[in-house]
Amino acid sequence: MTQVETAPSNTLAPRRERIPVAVLGATGAVGQRFVQMLEAHPWFRLHEVVASERSAGKTYREAADWRLGTQMPRDAESMSVKELGAELESRLLFSGLDSSVAGEAEDLYANRGGIVVHAIAQRAIVADVDFDSLLPYKLGAVIRQQEVFGRLADWIPCL
Repeated sequence: MTQVETAPSNTLAPRRERIPVAVLGATGAVGQRFVQMLEAHPWFRLHEVVASERSAGKTYREAADWRLGTQMPRDAESMSVKELGAELESRLLFSGLDSSVAGEAEDLYANRGGIVVHAIAQRAIVADVDFDSLLPYKLGAVIRQQEVFGRLADWIPCL
């Protein structure tokens, strides 16, 4: 299990401990945005980066063609990229996966007990849950996921 890092006392963080998280599809555009947003997040800390077999085993700096207008977060630079499907220590996963692989990979991690938060555009339809038509009813969508899959909130859309 991963160690939870204590946030510096001089921050306005509502949590004393930051939750370790992973980013799926970390080398792509959406994944890079997740990595960027997690850099100074008061609740979460980047613990694992996951990408395709092409990137696996490389450092994040070597694997990611950083395209954002900021510097790559220092904490992420030296992280070793894990291959999609690898066992992860983090329970909370942010998915920037392309829709062509998102369904199977997100299912895999959800079935292992992970909570997957994904970009809504990457996975607009999950089984018979059409998130586009449920945007005003986020809670209803999460409850429907529990009914369909027998698990609460395996996928939480970033709306």
